[in-house]
Order: sequence, then C-alpha cells, then structure tokens
Amino acid sequence: MIKLVHKNKEILLRILIAFFVVIGLALILIYLISFRGGLSDSHSRWSEFGAFIGGVLSPIVGILAFIGLFYNLELTKKQFKKENSDSTFFKMIDLHLKKVESVSYLNSNDVEITSFHAFKHYVEEYNKLFDLIYSRKARHAISKNCEVLSTNTHRYLWSKFYQYFKGEKNYTTDYSKLFEFFKSRDENENYESLKTVIGTEENIKEKDYKELVSIGFKVNYNSPSKDRVSTVQLVHSFFYQSFGHILGHYFRNIHYLLDFIDNSDDSERYSKIFRAQLSRYELALIYYNALSNMSSKRTVEMLVKYDILNGLYSTDISYDPDKKMVKEDLETRINNEP
Repeated sequence: MIKLVHKNKEILLRILIAFFVVIGLALILIYLISFRGGLSDSHSRWSEFGAFIGGVLSPIVGILAFIGLFYNLELTKKQFKKENSDSTFFKMIDLHLKKVESVSYLNSNDVEITSFHAFKHYVEEYNKLFDLIYSRKARHAISKNCEVLSTNTHRYLWSKFYQYFKGEKNYTTDYSKLFEFFKSRDENENYESLKTVIGTEENIKEKDYKELVSIGFKVNYNSPSKDRVSTVQLVHSFFYQSFGHILGHYFRNIHYLLDFIDNSDDSERYSKIFRAQLSRYELALIYYNALSNMSSKRTVEMLVKYDILNGLYSTDISYDPDKKMVKEDLETRINNEP
C-alpha cells in the first residue's frame, strides 16, 4: 500500500508538469497563430509580446517551479527514507547473523557445537523424532490394514510371522495367510502382536526398527498433504519441548525480519539479500517451523511470497518432499490456520 501511494504521487507530479508545459506551449502557439507575421522591428510589439509572456506564462512558470521544488523535496525525502531503511535492514541482518552465531548444540560427548554447524545437528535431532513417529505410523498401518501396504512390507511381515502360518520363512508370493491372520483380529490385538513378535519401542532390534521406519516413511509420503503437515506438527511439538528455549528467539527474529521486508519499498532486493544469508540447515529448520503450529500464517505467507525456501534441500527434510509437495504443504499450512 505504501509503495503504491509513493508511486502514484510520483506519477501525479509528472502528469502535472507535463500538463502545464503543454498549456504553456499551447498558449504560445495560439498567440503565434492569432498574430501572424515575422519578427517585428517595432519596440512596442516586442513590449506587447513580453507583456503576454509575463502575464500569461509567468504564473505557469511559477507553478512549474513550485511543482519542481515539491518534486525535489519528494526525491530528497525518498532518498533519506531509502538510506534510513537500508540502515535498519542491514542492522537486522547483522542481528540475524549474531543470533546464528549464538546458537549452540551440546552433543553426546558434551562437546558444544556453535553457529551454522549447530543447525545441522538440530536437523538431525528433528529427523530422529521423525523416525520414531514413522515407526509408530508403521505399527498402526500394519495393525489397521496391512494388505494395502507394499510388497516389501508383506515380505518383511512374513519373515517375522511365518511361524503362525506354517509357511516358509522368506520365499513366498502368496501372502493370503498373512492377510487373514491380521484380518481375524481387531486393531488393538494386531498392535499387541507386533509388540510380541517385533518388539516394543524400548526393546526393538535396530534392524526391525529401521524396517518400521521405512514402512512408516512410505505411509507418510503417500499421505495427503494435510496428514503430512499434521505429522510435522506432531514432531515439532516434541522437538520444541527439548530445544524451543534455544531456537525460539531465532524463529521470532525471522518473522520480524520478514515483516520489515514486506513493509519496505525495496522488498525484492531485501528478500534476496536475506535469502543469501541462510545456510542449508537453517532452511530445513525454517521449513519445519513454518509447517508447525508455532509459526503464524503471515510468516508462512511471507516465506512463500519472497521464495525464501528456494534453496531447500529435499534430502534434508525427513519425508524427502519434491518441490510440488513443498508447495502443497506450505499452502495447506496457510489454508489451515490453527
């Protein structure tokens, strides 16, 4: 809105200048047409012409001078505002970089990792939580209707439950006995069977845990956008409980910076400069936070508007979304304000 007002004012001033110039030229043209003839050698004729210029064109020249002065003041004001805006913006960028420097992560060996390197570890912490949620999604999906899952999942389940069917451990293409086994029980009974055969979350073998994570990943990946966003929000709630006190100020500062950019007269240039400051793993955390309930609708809209997440690596995001999925999930978050 502010940009539009400034632009309209500048256009109006130009129109006024052009209008009075045209009026002045038109009056001179009318005079020449009305009083045809060459240059006069009469002093009185020149005096009459001078009186015409002074009486008719002087007010126009005065108006043009006033408009020119006003226009010059507007340009000076605009330049001052730009310099002041630039100064504020670069101070905010400097503050952002200081916040990045202040972020720290304490690893399992009690070694403190700071700055950009810390963000990579927080992304890894985030993705560990995703794996846990994927394993739970897998358990629920198997318990509810394992028949719709992938062949690889059926093969894995057969290798774990084959003793119940008097079948071969690994080699089969007929999983009807497996499907019948799960169909004959309700979801809760199936869930308990998985605990018995595969293990609970506390005592599961690493290989089986990875299998469940893989199954849950595929379930999540093939889910509608709304379900994927809900998964991110669930994970973020766990993540924020552990690390929100460390990263909360960083995400809030992102919002204030974007808000300043959006209200400035040079938002396109500012947004590109800001985007250039963001490291790879910062983008991943910003994306996770954008989809969470902790982020406002306006923040997500500004991230989309200025394409801040343009450099996002899909492989850094747990569910490996392509560009289409990223766009869909951000739109879902915007359209489903909590």
